[in-house]
Amino acid sequence: MNQSRSLLKSLSILVNVIWYAELVASVLFIGAVIIGAIIRKQFLLMIPINFSTINLRQFKSSNNVFPDARLDSNTGHLVFHINTTWLNVVSVIMVYAILIGFIIAITFQIRKIFLNFKNGNLFNKINIHSIRIISFLIIVFPFTKWLICLAMNQLLTENLRFKHFELLNVFSFGYLLTGLVLFSIVEIFRLGTELEEEQKLTV
Repeated sequence: MNQSRSLLKSLSILVNVIWYAELVASVLFIGAVIIGAIIRKQFLLMIPINFSTINLRQFKSSNNVFPDARLDSNTGHLVFHINTTWLNVVSVIMVYAILIGFIIAITFQIRKIFLNFKNGNLFNKINIHSIRIISFLIIVFPFTKWLICLAMNQLLTENLRFKHFELLNVFSFGYLLTGLVLFSIVEIFRLGTELEEEQKLTV
């Protein structure tokens, strides 16, 4: 029992460290983007993309506004320099803020769960609610990622000359299935907790 409490305490401390590290890293990243936009005229943007097999490396812009791009086929990133206009900076920050926001929100709920564990509260309504939020976020994440990917692919297709090249809109079914399984498990725990409370009231 003491070993379990010690393990939970250690995990709680670890989750707290991760939580604060994510907050600091997010603030530093956004600050770096803003400072870079003020100091430099352009900054390097690397967009992860899914694409069909191809040997091309360079893509010319189809207009005078959008820059030329280079494909790094080893990492699957489309690399180009964009002007540091406030519209571009805000757009980049918003996309990253949404994706990072999912990670921070999930870590925050895990932190709440471990704080309850440390206080001796295991499967109570607060923990069940937190796990339900985590499952909901995991379910919503692939849809959000797919919409961002769809919008980004549309933007790239309209502004770059893709010949014999196809951008793919891939949906992450793994996240969806994980979220659904976790949601099902938390509902089982919820029913078990309610039955346990009813038995205590009956006694």
